[in-house]
Amino acid sequence: MIKKISDFIVGHNKNINNQLTDYNNIINIINQKTGIYLDLENIKLRNGILKLKTSPTKKLEILIRKKDILSVINKDKKIINNIV
Repeated sequence: MIKKISDFIVGHNKNINNQLTDYNNIINIINQKTGIYLDLENIKLRNGILKLKTSPTKKLEILIRKKDILSVINKDKKIINNIV
């Protein structure tokens, strides 16, 4: 029983690390394409939709380059369907 709980915890930690890696990659790609740096608190990814919490000016700049950003983010695996 203890082994199963530890396996669950290890698996859960891997999922969290993978999610953090995805978020950091998204932040880096947005920065490369727009010059805008976002913190982890500024983005939320759920059901393939990336929600931005930032100023309207920065959000507009990101949305103008949305197609280019999505193509780079989804190059290896489809993570995001839309940015709002």
